[in-house]
Amino acid sequence: MASEAKIQVGPSGFYAGRLSSLPSPRDRICAAVVEFLAAYGHEHTTPQMVIGRAEVTPAQFAREFGAVEEAAIAALEEMGARYLTLVERAFANAPGGWRDKLRAAVYAAAEILRENPVDARFGAYEMMRLGGSARSRRDQMLIPLVEMVDAGRREVGVGRLLTRATAEVVVGSFVDAVVRQITFESPSDPSEYVPEVMHLAVRPYLGSAVAAEELVRPQTG
Repeated sequence: MASEAKIQVGPSGFYAGRLSSLPSPRDRICAAVVEFLAAYGHEHTTPQMVIGRAEVTPAQFAREFGAVEEAAIAALEEMGARYLTLVERAFANAPGGWRDKLRAAVYAAAEILRENPVDARFGAYEMMRLGGSARSRRDQMLIPLVEMVDAGRREVGVGRLLTRATAEVVVGSFVDAVVRQITFESPSDPSEYVPEVMHLAVRPYLGSAVAAEELVRPQTG
């Protein structure tokens, strides 16, 4: 039951907290789906496995979700909303200009990835492999990240030269880097990638010289 990427065995960081108090069948199902998809992939995750792990009846599973994929999408939306809130808060509360705020947001994202490897693999890798509506939902959830990067157009006054597509490319490259990092046999600390991500994000807006400063800044994550 091995998949192409390194298996991450363990519980969802997001649902571990929710299950500690008054767990609902729905939360238990979502938690099981995240755990199994992260560990074995959607090809090898069956409703029977989820039902057993979540300790629900087939009727309860059917009442909450029509399929494993539906539970996966629900889990992605719930955990994604929470994690995105943390990243947006870091962006909004950071002192300084756009570049400082964006750096704070990227470090916040790196911390989430580091502390929640199972959720990261589930959200960034397995949900991409599901395709279809799952991938579409995930792309929609990336919109706030695109907006954070796109804010650079307004703040540096180069809106006539760049479009929103520039920010979309930057965020897409960041997601690709996350996926590659997750698939390493020995993943490194995501914070180590922050300087490269910031260099990539800053260069279109502030130029190569300013972007190069990001590569030599002391890491704060």
